[in-house]
Amino acid sequence: MQLYHLSTGHVRLDFALQQEITSPVPKRVKSIDPASRNLTSCDKELNNLMNYDPLYQPYPSYRVPVYAKQGMVATSQPLAAQAGLDVLKKGGNAIDAAIATAAALTVLEPTSNGIGGDAFALVWTGGKLHGLNASGPAPQSISIEALKAAGHSEMPKLGVVPVTVPGAPAGW
Repeated sequence: MQLYHLSTGHVRLDFALQQEITSPVPKRVKSIDPASRNLTSCDKELNNLMNYDPLYQPYPSYRVPVYAKQGMVATSQPLAAQAGLDVLKKGGNAIDAAIATAAALTVLEPTSNGIGGDAFALVWTGGKLHGLNASGPAPQSISIEALKAAGHSEMPKLGVVPVTVPGAPAGW
C-alpha cells in the first residue's frame, strides 16, 4: 500500500499506479497492473468500516469521490447535473433541482429517462419523510374482460398491453 500526503489529507492506493500523483487533484488512472492489486479479505473490509476514511477507495475507478458543503447534483450526464446545480445557485431547493435535472435528462438521455416513464422519490423535509409514487395508472380501456377478449388469461409481461400511462409529468 502506498500513502500519498496531499494538502487536503491523504489517499491510500491498493494498487500500483503507472503515473505519479504530484498535485492535490489526482489524475485519472490510465492503466492498472492486475497482478499488483492486493486481495482483500473480509477481515480487512470490516477493519475499513471500523476505521472509515472518506479518501480511501479500495477499488480502481475512473470516478473520483467529491464532497460539497452547500449542495450537489449527481447524474450520469454532466449537462443534466449542471441544470440542477444552476437551479440550486438561483435559490431553488433540492426538489426543484431534481425536477430540473429530470427534465434535462429527458432531452439528454431520452432512452433512459423521460416524461414517458414513472417517477419515484423519497424526500426528508421539515423533520418528516415523504414518498412520491408517480407511477402511471393502467389505461382506462384495460379491464379483465378486455384481456380475456384478447385471448389472455393473465396480464402479459411483454408487449403494449401491460404498458401504463406515463406518471412522471404528474410527479413533476
